Amino acid sequence: MCGQTVDHRILLSVLSNRFSVDSAALDWFKSYLTDRTQVYTHAGTKTLSFSVDCSVSQGSVFGQLGFDSYTEDVVDLMDRRNVQFHLYADDTQFLDCCRSTDTVTLPARLPSCASDIELWFRSCRLKLNAS
Repeated sequence: MCGQTVDHRILLSVLSNRFSVDSAALDWFKSYLTDRTQVYTHAGTKTLSFSVDCSVSQGSVFGQLGFDSYTEDVVDLMDRRNVQFHLYADDTQFLDCCRSTDTVTLPARLPSCASDIELWFRSCRLKLNAS
């Protein structure tokens, strides 16, 4: 299991169900993500090759697009809680403001949104840095 994970099975489901990728295009993504292996080198020593069923290659053309597609629906959670947000690469921030006369709902909305996001991150095998 990877730390910051893009689960290939979930990614293929998102591409198919949310973005309507199908047929040959979906087969291409399946082919690209299937039977991937990885090797690490540390202090001049290579590890054995091991299977990777998660992550997308950082720095690749598909890497950022795949991650953005994978995490794009977190926006729906923030919209439902009516909070403002900022997304950049793998950074998701949400915030809100209110008039001084409307401070009652704000303290409840942000923690509720944080709880929703935490559950969503777990369901997608992502780690959340709450700070």
